[in-house]
Amino acid sequence: MARDYTKVMVLFCAVLLLTGCTFFKLKEEIQLMQTNVAIGGEIKNRSTMQKPLIIILYSEGEGEKQIKNIQVLEPTDQYYFFIVTLGDYYVAAFEDANANFSLRLIAAR
Repeated sequence: MARDYTKVMVLFCAVLLLTGCTFFKLKEEIQLMQTNVAIGGEIKNRSTMQKPLIIILYSEGEGEKQIKNIQVLEPTDQYYFFIVTLGDYYVAAFEDANANFSLRLIAAR
């Protein structure tokens, strides 16, 4: 009888310990969700070239632009998505016409 009681108590403690670990992990995940945000949207590319799209997420700090993340979308992809910490961000996108993964600005004449 005492042996059965010991088994039950060991099982109860193990379940309690595992549940506690799960709640600790959940608490960490909730804290992470409260300090991060998702930025996303849809890209409508009407170009006939159908080249990769470069999506750049950047912020401005102390007069300088800082790239935070970059995504490369296939011509058939329409959506981009970033997870970042709270803050002010900007999104820039361009079609990589020559597929060299760099942006060359051409001055308007």
